[in-house]
Amino acid sequence: MTQGYFGSTEFDRLRVDIRQSVKRLKLSLSSEAEEFLNLGAISVVLAEDTRKSTEHDTLDTISKVLLSSNFSSDSQDITASFKAGRGLHSKMEKNPHLIIEFKKTEFVNVINVNNRADYWGIRSSTLSVSYSTDSDRDWVQVLDLGSPRLGLAAQSSIARYLSVPDEHPRQPHHLKAYLCACLEHKKFEISRAPWQVAINLTDLSSPAANEHDIKIWAAFLAIQYATTDDSSVLHLLNPVDAGRTQALRKAFDAVSAFHFNARFTFNQMLTRKATVLKQAYDWARALQVYELLLEDEPHNHVYLYGLAACLENTNRYDEAKLRYTQGLSLHPDARPVHKQLMDSSYRRFEARAELCTFVEKHLDAITTQGEHASTAANPKSLNKIFCYWAQGFENSPPMVKACQRQLHKYHSSDEIVLISEDNYQFYVDIPDFLIKKTGPRTPFFSDILRIYLLCAYGGTWIDATCYLTGPLNTSFGPDESFTAFQVSHPARLSVWYLKGPADSYLLHTWKQALLTYWTHYDEVIEYFIFHNLFEALYFLDPSFKRERDRHKQVSSSVPHAWYYKMSQVFDPDVMNTIVEQSNIHKLTYKIKAGMESSNSFYSHAIRGF
Repeated sequence: MTQGYFGSTEFDRLRVDIRQSVKRLKLSLSSEAEEFLNLGAISVVLAEDTRKSTEHDTLDTISKVLLSSNFSSDSQDITASFKAGRGLHSKMEKNPHLIIEFKKTEFVNVINVNNRADYWGIRSSTLSVSYSTDSDRDWVQVLDLGSPRLGLAAQSSIARYLSVPDEHPRQPHHLKAYLCACLEHKKFEISRAPWQVAINLTDLSSPAANEHDIKIWAAFLAIQYATTDDSSVLHLLNPVDAGRTQALRKAFDAVSAFHFNARFTFNQMLTRKATVLKQAYDWARALQVYELLLEDEPHNHVYLYGLAACLENTNRYDEAKLRYTQGLSLHPDARPVHKQLMDSSYRRFEARAELCTFVEKHLDAITTQGEHASTAANPKSLNKIFCYWAQGFENSPPMVKACQRQLHKYHSSDEIVLISEDNYQFYVDIPDFLIKKTGPRTPFFSDILRIYLLCAYGGTWIDATCYLTGPLNTSFGPDESFTAFQVSHPARLSVWYLKGPADSYLLHTWKQALLTYWTHYDEVIEYFIFHNLFEALYFLDPSFKRERDRHKQVSSSVPHAWYYKMSQVFDPDVMNTIVEQSNIHKLTYKIKAGMESSNSFYSHAIRGF
């Protein structure tokens, strides 16, 4: 038996009767759309008495295994992989297929196919099994799950599994009724039933669909969720009306209560589905799930926040703001600071609100430790410029090298501190747990590094993609404190340019908030956690806010003017205006369409003339 590309599974076993002397077996997908062929496990039983057939016997009779295409990038031997149990996985294509060829004609009793026990198990809903008796490859089909009428072999498979009495009718509607009756009386182990076959007896979008169709799909989804924490629910619900969805919800919850001791509900399954889709950045389909959830619970603030995030990430900004606002109004634990966050910006509100609640919970410890650290810090700051490229600047892209050229043009080597993953430990002592959780080549480690450096030495931090057209002011006046570019509101800032003294209360408190976050979390809940922690402290800590507001902050849109022109044809007059407005420019090393032209604003930055 092959172990399958993602490991063997006992889920959704389909037994197909062959009972013929064959030379070849073929498993294929008959869908017109492109799809992967990727089944959990396959076993072929040769002997007429299945108890006398062994895996070893079967493998010895196989001459070769052919796959229409190979998903794996390496040139693996398909036959060897099959026999070794490593599994097979085709590329995305029309009618992908697998052919098992025997050394000679063999009597094949049955072939067992175990479907993948995960979200993508629905892919095999058009599975076809055929055999050939000679070298002419005249294929005889014994199963076609994709046909309008379920094959007799599939019906036989269900009847055999359920031990349907010989005298009982075998038509699909009789089998569905019998299956539902067995479900209601726990006459079989639900996790081992041939559900992939059973659901092909159903069509919930059909006007003729009845309670048996709904119960069968409810059981199929429940076993998927119980065994894999995921489901194929969206493949089903797109063409199904709201009324039938509600019936499915009730049937699902009943199956869960009866067969799984009420461990989960339909809405829990949908919520998990939405989370999986959001993690995969599949915002459009996650949006569908939240709409289904809100049909059942229209005043659930969590679902409203989730829907708003999906709308925001599909560029439906006005609708997103409305849903975020509705969610906040219904949030039973909403705090006054959450209203301040919304007034500041509705963007990514849910994650920002979660971080703000976290900071408020730990605020006393964060501010106490921040104040203690700033009081103990060296009041004399170094007028240094810190810049970091993890792999080392000698291995950096052309734009980063160009930014380095400009930095050294306006500042001496004594002023510049270049840091990489090979030397940062000589400047600051970052706890091991922070390094393990973030890794040195992530923006999250870079956030940790910049705040540690500024708290240790004071000075200026600039990202490796900051391009200078004039010198930076690196000195500190008698009352000068923290400076950074502002984004729409004093609480919201860009972090690619930061300047502050080593004894800054703001910097040390911000550092302590970041440490507290990584102490309690193992991963990022939102990409801009560093920015959002700053925002939370601005609204929650009056001393933090006073230091931030001490100096007028410049909008970050000014040093981004060049960035927004990168793909355009270079215009010297426009360039002169950009340089007059700012002597520091936040660019990017990532090349997009139009940038590689020698006459683009991007190329002008690379050349420097």
